[in-house]
Formats: sequence, C-alpha cells, structure tokens
Amino acid sequence: MIKLSVKGRAFLLAFIPMLFITCLFSYYFIDVQLSDVDESINHHGKSVARNIANASEYGVFSGNTESLDTLLNASINDQDILTLTITDASGSVLVRSKNPSF
Repeated sequence: MIKLSVKGRAFLLAFIPMLFITCLFSYYFIDVQLSDVDESINHHGKSVARNIANASEYGVFSGNTESLDTLLNASINDQDILTLTITDASGSVLVRSKNPSF
C-alpha cells in the first residue's frame, strides 16, 4: 500500500467527495436538459401534427391526394421534421413526404 503524507491524505479527503458531487450534479443537469429537449420536440411535433390534421381534413375525406401532397411538401421544410404521413381511418397511407435534407 502506498503511504501518503498528511497533505496527500487531506487532498484525497477533499478531492474524492468533490469529484463524486461534481459527477452527481453533472448527471442531474444533463438528464434535466435532455428531458427538456425531448419535451420541447414532442410539443413541437404535436403542434405541427395538429395544424396539418386540421388543414388536411377535407383532402382526406374527399380522397384528393394532390392537395394533401401539396400540403405536406409545404410543411416538410421544417428542419425538425423527418417524415410526414397522412393515413385514412383504416390506416392505409394516403400521402407520405420525406425531408430532402436528411
């Protein structure tokens, strides 16, 4: 075993708890930040989905895929959106649009 001087032991007694507390706080703040980012992205996605759902209601009921395609192409330019899909009541895909930047 390595023999430490009094100065070395005092340093270790101060350093180890400080390192532990720093790691604990770092983990907590990173976790809170990731949770906030996840909540923000979910809120933004729900907002976009709500707006597109309201705008596409007539196109879905009438089966007008051209108007739905135009709507999705206008909405897909948001950098946070990867893919937009509109389905009918049975779940079959009417229109799908992918972001060209991804």
